[in-house]
Amino acid sequence: MTIGAGATADTKRTALVVGATGIAGSALVDTLVKEGWAVLALSRQPAAERPGVRWLSADLTSAASVKAVLAPENPSHVFFTAWSRRDTEEENITVNAGMLRDLLAALRGKNVAHVALMTGLKHYLGPFEAYAAGEMPDTPFHEEEPRLPVPNFYYAQEDELWAAAEEQGFTWSVHRAHTVIGHAVGNASAVRLPGIRDAVERPDGHDGCRAARRAYALGFHHAQSRQRGLQHCER
Repeated sequence: MTIGAGATADTKRTALVVGATGIAGSALVDTLVKEGWAVLALSRQPAAERPGVRWLSADLTSAASVKAVLAPENPSHVFFTAWSRRDTEEENITVNAGMLRDLLAALRGKNVAHVALMTGLKHYLGPFEAYAAGEMPDTPFHEEEPRLPVPNFYYAQEDELWAAAEEQGFTWSVHRAHTVIGHAVGNASAVRLPGIRDAVERPDGHDGCRAARRAYALGFHHAQSRQRGLQHCER
């Protein structure tokens, strides 16, 4: 599917990519530029200047910072790919739902046509602290699957998106990526697949083993973690 389907030189649209130095955000910037969009790339720290992209810097956890940087801007489409990992899911909800809410509030009155929110597989398997635990639907997952009965910042973000869409009149879409692999600018942390290494590291091992088997069935083929986790579970 072409992101800019229908866009021409006479109807050039402006995309605001939030989290533009992340894995998904940077790929979106590349794709949008190739398709002829004008791109506003928003991140805490701007990357190198390039044709077709104008960098904006803001602290997404500060409503005042976001409002100030977006005050002169008029994007027609918004792609929200940013998130901030916190110690607990309640903190994730407060911070990540707040970031989206504040950003959409800063765009109020700017005639935004569409907002695309990127979430992910944890919509179906639960947050980090309850990953693949309890009852959940089997694969393949479907959009109409009910939410899990546990706190999840993805759900809180969707609620903020829907409330803003109702108030401001833009259309919306939610994109639940299965697995995102790539390089995020300025992020040197290693990939950790929740539930696989947990099978080795958790004292009881039980839920971690269940998560490891499910993650393996879903296609998480990180060789070292898979080998250590599943071998432990078979003992």
